Parts: sequence; structure tokens; C-alpha cells
Amino acid sequence: MEAPPVVALDPDDPAYRLVTFTHREADCDGVLALLHTVTDKDRHAGDLTPHLMERQADGSWSITYRLREDHRASYQLYPFRGEAPGTTRADWLRVLDRARPDPYDTEPRLPARDGRHPSSVLSLPAAPAQPYVARREGVPRGRTVAHTAAGRR
Repeated sequence: MEAPPVVALDPDDPAYRLVTFTHREADCDGVLALLHTVTDKDRHAGDLTPHLMERQADGSWSITYRLREDHRASYQLYPFRGEAPGTTRADWLRVLDRARPDPYDTEPRLPARDGRHPSSVLSLPAAPAQPYVARREGVPRGRTVAHTAAGRR
């Protein structure tokens, strides 16, 4: 069964956590973890291999990141068939179109601004508080309106 990320203390430095993402996908050849800002740096450097999950004996896929204890980021998982995705703009747009939030994450999802799939959110124990994200009584809800300008939605 898939599970949200498992967070453990880094035995070498208490300011860091070891965060393990797990995914079970029977019909794929690999899974790419898209952890905002972490994966982006390597994509721009032309190498996504540090973000390819490893196949486990039970058929699941997993990857562990060492992150600061105050890390907060959106993330998605991209199971793929065939070769691992490349880093060209076309490759990356295809990944972004098909990447999905963690199906077993129980936290609220971060909606996409561009009509793509929402993202899961990882918030480690020392991440700054975000009191402004909770709904407040008596505060009217906003609304979203779609517009097209210069051919862009």
C-alpha cells in the first residue's frame, strides 16, 4: 500500500530529516519524484536520475531525501513506461501534464494554477506555521475566474 512520506531524524545532524517517499505502481517501468525546488535544480542541470525511485523487493518504488527540518514543498509522483523522462522543455511539459499528487496523502492538496493536477504538500516538523491557510469564520470565500490573455489561460 502506498503511504505518505515517512519522516525520520537524520542520525548525523538533528537539523535534517530523512524523508522517504513510496509509491506502488504495478504497470510502470519507473517513478520520478517531483519535489519542488529539489528536482527543479537537477532538471535545469540536465540530470533527473537522482529523483528516480528505486524498485523494492515487494514491487513498490521508493526514494529518500535528506532535507532541512524546516522544509516545506509541493510534490508529485510521475510513474512512467519505457525510458525515464529527459530534461528538455518538451519532456518536462509532458511530465508536468501527467504527474499526480500522492494518492495516499491526507493533507489538503495545492491546486495547480495552470489547469494541471494538484500537488501534495510536504511540511516537515520545523516548517514555519501557516495560520493564513486555514479558513476563518466570517471571512467571505474568494472565487476563481478564468481568462485568456495573449493566448495564455
